[in-house]
Amino acid sequence: MALPKQHRLKGRHEFSKIFAGTRPAVSDSFSLRISRDSVGAKATFAVVVPVKLVAHATARNALRRRTSEAVARIIRTGAVIPGVSAVILVRTKCLPETVVLERELLSLMKKSGILN
Repeated sequence: MALPKQHRLKGRHEFSKIFAGTRPAVSDSFSLRISRDSVGAKATFAVVVPVKLVAHATARNALRRRTSEAVARIIRTGAVIPGVSAVILVRTKCLPETVVLERELLSLMKKSGILN
């Protein structure tokens, strides 16, 4: 299942706001950039897979889909602080199994302080 629409980042201005002046939290497979501007709003996320990392669109979409599904599961648990906007940048071509992938995202989100 994909990331719900109300939890997706929309538009270039939101991306540029997050990338301007934020430092990434980094793990082996991901880089996470966060903005905490919206108070009381829903948490929003975006997953980015660079063309330099994976040349074929089908492979990029598969990586994006798997990562978005793991993020959606984390959101459904209610652990994410409301009002957080984040961009997840995939840093590796070969992601681990879904359970390991979700565990790595959880640890990265804990490290960055966006979980309850």
